[in-house]
Amino acid sequence: MNIQIIGKEGFNDFHSSEICVNELSKPYSLDSFEINIVNLTSGYIWRNNGPSYSSVTRKNDFMSLRTMIENCKNTKIVYLLPQNITFAYHYVAKGFAGSIPLKDMLHDVTDNILPHIIPRKYSNLKIAYENTKTIFNRHEYKADFYFCGEEETLTKSDKSEKSTTIKLGDNVFVTTLDILNSQEKLLSFISMFMPQTKSAIPEWMAEIEFADDSEQKDKIRENEVLIETAKENIEVAKDKLAQNMRYKSVLYANGDELVDVVFEMLEKMLDVDLSQFADKKKEDFLIKKQDITFIGEIKGVTSNVKSEHVSQIDVHYYGYLDKLQEENKEENVKQILIMNSLRNKRVSEREEVHENQINLAKRNGCLIIETVTLLRIFEKVNNSEVTSAKCIEVFKEKTGLLKLEDFR
Repeated sequence: MNIQIIGKEGFNDFHSSEICVNELSKPYSLDSFEINIVNLTSGYIWRNNGPSYSSVTRKNDFMSLRTMIENCKNTKIVYLLPQNITFAYHYVAKGFAGSIPLKDMLHDVTDNILPHIIPRKYSNLKIAYENTKTIFNRHEYKADFYFCGEEETLTKSDKSEKSTTIKLGDNVFVTTLDILNSQEKLLSFISMFMPQTKSAIPEWMAEIEFADDSEQKDKIRENEVLIETAKENIEVAKDKLAQNMRYKSVLYANGDELVDVVFEMLEKMLDVDLSQFADKKKEDFLIKKQDITFIGEIKGVTSNVKSEHVSQIDVHYYGYLDKLQEENKEENVKQILIMNSLRNKRVSEREEVHENQINLAKRNGCLIIETVTLLRIFEKVNNSEVTSAKCIEVFKEKTGLLKLEDFR
């Protein structure tokens, strides 16, 4: 801790490497010290050579110091106000012609004198006269004045509870206590502005049990286990949400991204393995189940379902029939068109598939499945509300536009 006391008139230096005392007119850089004490207790300060007691002769020193205080950044400033000493004024050849106790001129002290040394934003102090004592850190401090404003109070007088030390801002404090009558009292008082340092806890303290230490340690261990379990549950939930988001991507994706997710859904819905399906730039999938072969196209588009989309799967359908004819094979083939149409729109804002395209699909023996419907059917399969057998049956029999109601 290093301290600068500014204002040495009438003050005897303490013998300490922690304390530096400088004249009011020659303070050292404030930010070089942790604490700067502005000592206004000396009668040499409370004088005015002029004919009134509304100012002080040291006004210029006050104002220079105020500017330094307003510009400092790191240090704490503590103002020591005087006791009820006599203010001398109107200097003539033989000395001062006038004098007045500070208690009888408090209006001039607070309104005309202190604003020259206390930062302007804090200069509206309200001070009253009353002899009190304050106990702090087992030391007794006397004061002739107290604060009667609304500032934050740090010390109060014994029994009467008058504010004797206040905080004006993060780093500015004012006290009416007489703290300079001993070095011990000064350092004790200043300790309130310093961060408290604690002794390091030795390792052997872990061996000492006190009161309910054992019970509290058990609670900590139990709750640490709960925390770890909760963390694991959160990670599982996050993974599940990520998987759900992947399935929901069928509502906005297109291209290979859409095909990959639809394949995963179809594998579970129809109980098939599509990992060996080779994309030969014809149909998007070919699924053979017992007495039915599903030939399908998967598309993500920004428009609604168009006739050309229905016709395209029809081309693949007849191409596959030609191949079966060449190989002298017969299969019951069903066209399926999976469409993520109007994919840039909110689901609630998407228009229904037009009747023309539905009728075309019916004529061609094609089933149109919107990804919105596909997602909901897949949800029911995952929840064991719909079986793969039911999916195969509906996909096989239904033409036109698939509805969720078809699975009720």
